[in-house]
Amino acid sequence: MSNLKGMKRNRPQNRLCGDLPKIGIRPTIDGRRKGVREFLEKQTMNMAKSAAKFLTENLKYANGMPVTMSRINIIKGLGPV
Repeated sequence: MSNLKGMKRNRPQNRLCGDLPKIGIRPTIDGRRKGVREFLEKQTMNMAKSAAKFLTENLKYANGMPVTMSRINIIKGLGPV
């Protein structure tokens, strides 16, 4: 086996043209039932934040840079179509 500790390691950098894609999370709550949206809003937002944290901590682009989040938006008031 070769000695890996003595090898030089390059830092991750973006060599691609343009920006890298970002992840966006858009949690939705069905607001057709009265009071359900208000009851689930905090829980749904916390789930989205947990998912965002998990993805940013565990995913990397192919070039080694960490994945970034664009934002978390919640869609309110999905009523009857």
